[in-house]
Amino acid sequence: MKNRKSGDAGMKYDPAQVRIHEVYTVAIRDLGVHGEGIGSVDGFTVFVPGALPGETVTVKITLLKKSYALGKLLSIEQESPFRTVPKCPVYENCGGCQLSHLI
Repeated sequence: MKNRKSGDAGMKYDPAQVRIHEVYTVAIRDLGVHGEGIGSVDGFTVFVPGALPGETVTVKITLLKKSYALGKLLSIEQESPFRTVPKCPVYENCGGCQLSHLI
């Protein structure tokens, strides 16, 4: 099996694109397998738990890898029409109902 070099499987990582602990505005275009929103900053993939497709959100980058970043949702600038208020009182803490904010 061939060893993978940086950039073999997609976009090459440019540290100038996204920085850890920085704040960005991200347009969410899709949902990930765990219910997290997926968007990008200058073509660099950012996963945002709690965000929905169609939303524009402000995030703080909390984890940075070679091919993606994880962002903490700080605010929703443009809300999805499919967003609802979760009925579960422990929604944000338990993780058992991570899509309760989606109609």
